[in-house]
Amino acid sequence: MKTLQKLIPNLIVTDKQGIDGEAIEYHKQFQLQVQVTSLSYTVVHAFIFVSGFSMFCLKFVYSNPL
Repeated sequence: MKTLQKLIPNLIVTDKQGIDGEAIEYHKQFQLQVQVTSLSYTVVHAFIFVSGFSMFCLKFVYSNPL
């Protein structure tokens, strides 16, 4: 119990059930935060890839006229 109390920030409850419930909620919120961060990372990298590819296509078209 002491270990969980140290790991969970701003823990107010002190009974075993309360600590267990808070640990479960903290874990769920942490997982959600990791998923959102991963999704944001993926979106940013996809945008960078698409932007870079678009610039490559524009340079190619303008440097190789018909």
